[in-house]
Amino acid sequence: MFVTCQRCGLNWDATNARKNVALCASCRARPARTVNAVDLGRCRPWRGMFERDEITPVDDDGVAVMPGRRVCGNSDCVNPDHVEG
Repeated sequence: MFVTCQRCGLNWDATNARKNVALCASCRARPARTVNAVDLGRCRPWRGMFERDEITPVDDDGVAVMPGRRVCGNSDCVNPDHVEG
């Protein structure tokens, strides 16, 4: 039996016990609150808006949040220990 996601339209096989689920796994996923960096500890992903490049986190007024290079490699990290500059 196949089920169609009510949000994105993805079809998946629901022969298991989850036949009553209306959304696929991607649509049910929640944003991450922390991400583990290898040597630097935990990153805090930005949960707000982004610049047009979809990399630079900005506040409600369009001002870049914590500008600088992220030493952890995650461009949306707002952990002050991970930002240079």
